[in-house]
Amino acid sequence: MATRSRDFANVVAMMAHIAPAQCGMLPIENPNVSPAQHRPPDCELTLLETDMRTLLAFAILAVATPAFAGPHCTKEPVSSWLPKDAFKEKVVAASGFKVAVFKVTTGNCYELYGRNKAGKRIEIYYHPVTGAIVKSHAR
Repeated sequence: MATRSRDFANVVAMMAHIAPAQCGMLPIENPNVSPAQHRPPDCELTLLETDMRTLLAFAILAVATPAFAGPHCTKEPVSSWLPKDAFKEKVVAASGFKVAVFKVTTGNCYELYGRNKAGKRIEIYYHPVTGAIVKSHAR
């Protein structure tokens, strides 16, 4: 019975040093052994595995980031665009939208945030030269 309790105590002591989320270095008991030999075997990551994990994280970020960007509308100079205030008034008069924000995006679109006649939130991107709807969302 004493052997079982001692084995259990050893396992608990080991688990305190080898937490699954931690996988850090174990206390050095023998200074003649390299630090890599003190790491638990199931926690060793090779340089290649570490690099692959880092590369995967950056790849996911690179792919996910464009999904949050709005559309790109035009490369035409601003002088050829429909006047912002006049276009906003024309959209409101024609559609009855309640506009909260009307702005120019980084993709050179006119972007409208507001509510439609039914009271649903809307987000609409307009081409600033033609006035055509490029993209829209109603929530």
